[in-house]
Amino acid sequence: MAKTFLIHIPDLNSDYATWGAVDSDNPAHSANFADGTLSAAAQSAQGMRVTLAIGSNAVTLTQVRVPGGGKRARSAIPFALEEQLADDVEDLHFALGPIGSDGTYPVAVIARETLQGLMQKLAALNLHPQVIVPDVLMLPQGDSDEWQVLQTAEDLLIRQGTFTGMWCPASSAELMLNRLLREVGVDGPTQIAFYLSPGEHTPEVNTLVEQVPVQNSADALARGINAHHINLLQGDFNQRKAMGKVWRPWRLPAALAGCLLLLSVGASVLESNRLASQETSQRAQMESLLKQTFPNIQRVRDPIARMRSELRKLKTGGAEGELMPLVAALSEAIKGIPNTTMNSVNFRNGRCDVDMQTDTLQALDKIKQSLDATKGIKASIQSANQQGGAVRGRLRIEAG
Repeated sequence: MAKTFLIHIPDLNSDYATWGAVDSDNPAHSANFADGTLSAAAQSAQGMRVTLAIGSNAVTLTQVRVPGGGKRARSAIPFALEEQLADDVEDLHFALGPIGSDGTYPVAVIARETLQGLMQKLAALNLHPQVIVPDVLMLPQGDSDEWQVLQTAEDLLIRQGTFTGMWCPASSAELMLNRLLREVGVDGPTQIAFYLSPGEHTPEVNTLVEQVPVQNSADALARGINAHHINLLQGDFNQRKAMGKVWRPWRLPAALAGCLLLLSVGASVLESNRLASQETSQRAQMESLLKQTFPNIQRVRDPIARMRSELRKLKTGGAEGELMPLVAALSEAIKGIPNTTMNSVNFRNGRCDVDMQTDTLQALDKIKQSLDATKGIKASIQSANQQGGAVRGRLRIEAG
């Protein structure tokens, strides 16, 4: 019997988790599930293979097509997605799913700082998961014409396809589901399967509904343990800890071999050290030039790539003739919407990405509808996340 210990952390800013041991051969009939603190979950998981499902409100799911594959694709994908993302690609971590038959990669994007903070928290609890997945991709896949939905008191997860899905707060569940159904029209699902925690009820939707009672969110996600997903532990976040355990017994033999190698190629090592010192000096000079040119920059991983990125921003930022009509339409749309602020406005290639904060998802949707009603303007909601008592969303506005 293959056993996997599943832990669900719906909110990375909280210590709350649900968990349970899952029979991979029969996940729908696994043992009882529990909920409580992440520390309690870590104690129960000791000695088992761990899969961690994290809140999809911290992850962006998208798709991109790039030529080639393997390491070349991994290097090219961040820059292929650069225009779709509000944050600089250097501050983001990109995890890839398997390439599709049409050459398209499914991609999960998370803030590098967010994932690093999570890994540090887990390490402090002696918890080292083999897999970390956005929770929406842990729901069962179902048939191609069926959506899978998990509803709890706080969240609503909607899995629409193999690598597609979204999250919204439970308070906006009915509004979001009906808006999505209107957008997909005749191509929408013929049935929606709702996984309901105790005390939860399905929202009113004009589609056939199947209700599946579950103990808690981990119980629902366990049923998708064998489904397609994207493991975030890639690249810089791969299994270095596990490899360290394998490598530890070989440290002494490797050290002896290293000493012999140093004796035989001492001149080459000295030359390598000289070149490394020169490279470090040149990098420091490039970083100094970059920070003098752009004083707001704090952290730099690749000075050359960052300089190119900042110069591109300056170049595209000069198209005031194209930007002003979009800004004017946005200003008109937010009139009368209380407690609405714009955090940032990013203009590239004739498109304006606006990071804003408002009271409710309904208010964000009202701003989008007002923009769509403006002649020559098209708007779309790229993301909407609940943050405390407000909603932070990203709108894309372009000439239509």
